[in-house]
Amino acid sequence: MEIILQALFSFIGVVAFGVLTNVPRTLLQWCGAIGTLSWLVYYLLINFGVNIFISYFISAMMIRLGSLILAKIKRVPSTMFSIPSLVTVVPGGTAYQMIRYFAVGESNLGIGFLMQVIGIAVAISVGFLIANLSFEKVKTIKVLIGRH
Repeated sequence: MEIILQALFSFIGVVAFGVLTNVPRTLLQWCGAIGTLSWLVYYLLINFGVNIFISYFISAMMIRLGSLILAKIKRVPSTMFSIPSLVTVVPGGTAYQMIRYFAVGESNLGIGFLMQVIGIAVAISVGFLIANLSFEKVKTIKVLIGRH
């Protein structure tokens, strides 16, 4: 039951952020679907004991690939889907803990959380990068195959 509630709130959060970023209403459900599915994959990976950075990496790849595919189908910029969907994987709680520990003078704990935030940001960025490169490579291969 908990996972269903969290998935529901994930969907609502992505759609709400989509509204804030002026995503057209006809695309909001797709943003919510991408964000919720990527969050569910992240959640399941973490619960199966997969490393947190790998979980974020895979989740970010899913967001980007889903965004690129839907952008092609719907003929809109991929950022319409990827920016709102990122809300589910932004390490806000971890960043808050980092700031909190620095504010109360617990620098060692703050640095630990800082390293985690940086690692997560890198995992998300690399996930997006590899998804982009993979998508472009597949498009290039399709074009080359189509010429023969």
